[in-house]
Amino acid sequence: SGVQPQTAPPVFVPICEDTPGIDPASDGGTFKGPLALQIHCATQGSSIACSFDKGENPRWLLYTGPIKLEKGTTALRAKAIRIGYKESVERSAEFTVR
Repeated sequence: SGVQPQTAPPVFVPICEDTPGIDPASDGGTFKGPLALQIHCATQGSSIACSFDKGENPRWLLYTGPIKLEKGTTALRAKAIRIGYKESVERSAEFTVR
């Protein structure tokens, strides 16, 4: 019908002792380490890009699997795209590992 669909926004899913990877953490949070962070997109066939840069021109990396976060605070950005679809909105969050 001439309307280009939009890729669903990515969701951050922390996996650690506090949370076994069931509940998303859209805004980040504080977690007991070790922490693996999974990023999921509901649009089938989409690719996810992530960045640890806070600036205006981030260096985007292809997300290929869970990211191990070390102790301290990590800022993360993510977006998703599928060919033929509009790019998703960008999500950002800060995760603190204690």
